[in-house]
Amino acid sequence: MTVNFETDISVPTFRDQIRQILNVVLAIAQAISPFFADITGIGQPIWTRSNVVETPVTPANYTFFIWLLIFLTCIGYSVYQSLPSQRSDPFLRRIGFFTAAAFLGSTLWEIDYQLQGVNWHSVVLIIFVWLMIGNAFVEVVRRHGSFTTAQKWFVVFPVSVFTGWESIATFAVISQALKVSGFDYFGLSELNFSIMTVIVAGIIGTVVTFLSKGNWYCGLAIIWALIGIVMGNITGQQKTAIVITASGMAVLVAISLLGARIVDEGNRI
Repeated sequence: MTVNFETDISVPTFRDQIRQILNVVLAIAQAISPFFADITGIGQPIWTRSNVVETPVTPANYTFFIWLLIFLTCIGYSVYQSLPSQRSDPFLRRIGFFTAAAFLGSTLWEIDYQLQGVNWHSVVLIIFVWLMIGNAFVEVVRRHGSFTTAQKWFVVFPVSVFTGWESIATFAVISQALKVSGFDYFGLSELNFSIMTVIVAGIIGTVVTFLSKGNWYCGLAIIWALIGIVMGNITGQQKTAIVITASGMAVLVAISLLGARIVDEGNRI
């Protein structure tokens, strides 16, 4: 007899157990790895590294506290999906290896950042994380509106917030790597190139928010990151043009979020 492991929820497999274990181990590793330098004495703490290379696209320091929320909720997700009752759940099967890969990429990014600072390894890793958690988010959107309360808080929430944050944070890391590498910004000034970067990031954030059918968690994480860029340029680098641009993008994402929730009122979370 042939079993369809995507639809048959009654047959747990060894693959399911591996998926569950990987998510638990890697979610914990992701939360611990920011302390790699403190624990091993190798490299520099991640919070000191982040201030070494700043660009107009770098969010204010307080914005990064969202990682605490991401770490905790991802651990909550890992525990939830590890329950025996969830072992053969088709939805968790579809997203489980994507989330595990995202946690792995995030762990490696955090360690690499502490060892070497921002570099092109950082860019490759953060793009990998964005793609992996983004694939999990696509599955969330496809199943929009059919979640239990537990699934909303332990699966949808962490995946959505993580995706929203990475949608903007990826561009901040790229801007730092370009600066470190001595990139000439195609002949533009750093300010003008940064304005273009914020616009691109904002448009992508707007599209992601709208296609998510008004997912609050993802949309608000994107807005949080954009507001962080605004505040970083008010209290730090004082680039008025970036403040105006990032503010405009945050408003655009908010309009997209509200508009999508109106259009997809019957399917929204």
